[in-house]
Amino acid sequence: MKKNIFSLRLLSLVSLCGLFWSAQGQDCDLNLGSTVFSPKEGKGLYYDVSNVSTGGPTGSLLSAGGSLPSDLKEFMSTKTNIHAVTSNPYYLNAQVAADDLVEGVDYDPDTLNFKNIDKSMLLVHPTGKLSEIYSMRVYSAKPGTEYKVTFTLYNVMNPQGTVAKKYPSYDGYTPFDIMIGSPQDSYGKGMTSLTGLTENASVGSLGVSDDSKTYTYTGKVGANESSIYFAIWTGYNFVEGATIGISDIKIEGCINPRISSDQGNEVCQGEQISLMLDREYYASTYKWEKSTDGGNSWTTISSKKTALEEVKVNTQYRCFVDGIESNTVLVKTMVCCEVNGKPASRKVVVEDNFGYFKNEHLYVDSEGNETTTPKTYAPFRATTTFTIPEHEFDPTGQIGDDYFGVIVPFPDGFYRLEGSDQPLHTTWFDGVTQDHTSMVSGKDNSACLFININKDVKSPGAQGYKGPIFESQIDNLCTGKELYFDCYIASMSDTDYDPIVTINILSTSGDVIVNDDGKKATTTMIPKYGDGWVRCGISDIILKNESSVILQIIADCGDNCDKTAFWEHGGDLAIDDIKFMTCAPPQVSAYLDLTSLSLDTTVCSGADLMIDMPVSQLLNDYFGGNQRYVLQCSVDKKSWKHLQVSKTNHFDFNSDDIISLFPDEAVIYMRVIVASESAAAEFEKNPNKVGDGSNCDDFSISDPFTITIECPTCTEPASKIKIKSDKTASDKKNKKDV
Repeated sequence: MKKNIFSLRLLSLVSLCGLFWSAQGQDCDLNLGSTVFSPKEGKGLYYDVSNVSTGGPTGSLLSAGGSLPSDLKEFMSTKTNIHAVTSNPYYLNAQVAADDLVEGVDYDPDTLNFKNIDKSMLLVHPTGKLSEIYSMRVYSAKPGTEYKVTFTLYNVMNPQGTVAKKYPSYDGYTPFDIMIGSPQDSYGKGMTSLTGLTENASVGSLGVSDDSKTYTYTGKVGANESSIYFAIWTGYNFVEGATIGISDIKIEGCINPRISSDQGNEVCQGEQISLMLDREYYASTYKWEKSTDGGNSWTTISSKKTALEEVKVNTQYRCFVDGIESNTVLVKTMVCCEVNGKPASRKVVVEDNFGYFKNEHLYVDSEGNETTTPKTYAPFRATTTFTIPEHEFDPTGQIGDDYFGVIVPFPDGFYRLEGSDQPLHTTWFDGVTQDHTSMVSGKDNSACLFININKDVKSPGAQGYKGPIFESQIDNLCTGKELYFDCYIASMSDTDYDPIVTINILSTSGDVIVNDDGKKATTTMIPKYGDGWVRCGISDIILKNESSVILQIIADCGDNCDKTAFWEHGGDLAIDDIKFMTCAPPQVSAYLDLTSLSLDTTVCSGADLMIDMPVSQLLNDYFGGNQRYVLQCSVDKKSWKHLQVSKTNHFDFNSDDIISLFPDEAVIYMRVIVASESAAAEFEKNPNKVGDGSNCDDFSISDPFTITIECPTCTEPASKIKIKSDKTASDKKNKKDV
């Protein structure tokens, strides 16, 4: 019986599709995620799947069964669970690799494990039944739409080799029992066999004379989902230790672009915002539109990847990416402050966004301080200097009840140390799939503070915790100026009861601050699972005799404190982007090209450069149209030199001007300051008078530009000067259709 099943030959592609894939048409055929298994960087005989380039929108996640082999002889064993990506399986023959691919060597076929197939592919050598060979998760798929997956399987085993002869062969075929689909449990529910027979236990045979076969699989994105998870598994009858090759995987369907404003969805009247997409789509066309009449009519405002917009009234925004419509975002306006009887903007005085990670163990905090976390910590895990009452830092685990940690939220959760019975990610904390900072800035691996609320009883007769979960002093605030507080909070896991969160701004003596009108600096919110990041704000905070406050966040079980184990059923909170702001000139940004909003360029010595700064009506109103623009340079962002002062928002200069100021330096920083005419004159005389800028002063400073000089005197094309803003996400090649 078993032999008869194994002897089944693979059905043709046409009949295969007819058995278990409907002929219904797709909604779209855009590339949601793909790979041909070419390396991101470097060369070698083989490399790990983590070094594989992907096409389509950024964010695709790939994984393969097993680990990278330490010795190619492991492919000879039936007891090793390994994988390797290579440009030709022939290179993974241990004897060939040992000879460093010497040309003209005539190898004994009996000693070769793999065929000579000139094709980049993933080789997987599994040991267990019902185990993952390969999986791919893509994001930004439009809910409720159809998608198609195409992929190619390769028979890489040399039928004359010693290894292949160890395995059963039926009618000249080596059996490969394969299942594909989206697994719903560890037994293969939701998977389909490649022969289209019974769902969970059938055979797909790839003939030893057949190098490859290409397959197609179709599915539908769930109505409430925006990602696609596709997996290839070994079936019940997969021969232990047999090696199979996979390549040319592509998932096609409809994208689900999401847009956001870098200033949030509530801005000061007249504020200038940057509208951006949630990821790089490598699209051919972009069309940004706005509506000021509730969506009845729309006006095109940009055909670039991003859009600059001065918001004067409540406005809706959307973007069409390769013709696919994004979500619609409503940006509301408010009169934040008034200076000289005219609306003014707000400036961040103190901010903590909990930093980001350069790699798994290199953490950069909000102030730019780098810390190498111990190898004993989980990847992307750090602590904080803030006081978190009644909770302890968890450096390794899933951050259970009573613990906290600075983490990077990923679509599959956040990292913990891998154990024999634990996944690498904690997948049930999925209230948000990225931190709030990265949604605004696009910064990779941005972090937030995660607190798993203490479940212990803290008051008589109560089952749930009620008390502070965050309580720290915030210094260097403005005295005598109106302050505003802002932060974002998210409920990270599904819960039986919604937690109540109260935020208090206290004086250093511990009392809630009260302004002259009797308004208290406090607010209460109920973050619900599924709401994502929820903004929480407090206005009209005025400090009279001190420049410090205590920020207190309280978690409360409300009327459900008598419920058994209240916090054991959720109440897992994330906090991000803590800000104190004051009335100030609007924030400013500088660009190398206003048309494309370009922040990066490469030039040589003697090249002409220009920097432009968009000017909003709000900026003109604040300074009465008499502002000056000051361009400064530094090598340490502490001691600055003067370059230019301009009456306009445009600078022209030559790259040699920069080199002449710092002839022996490899890295130079630049910034633009917008100030009154009198203040600009003072900065010209003494560039360091402004320093990093007191956030309570009346001027605005752009984010610095970083100028890296590869060679102080350069000629085309030997050496170059690279100009890059600290504000941009990392540069990526266009990989639309890899």
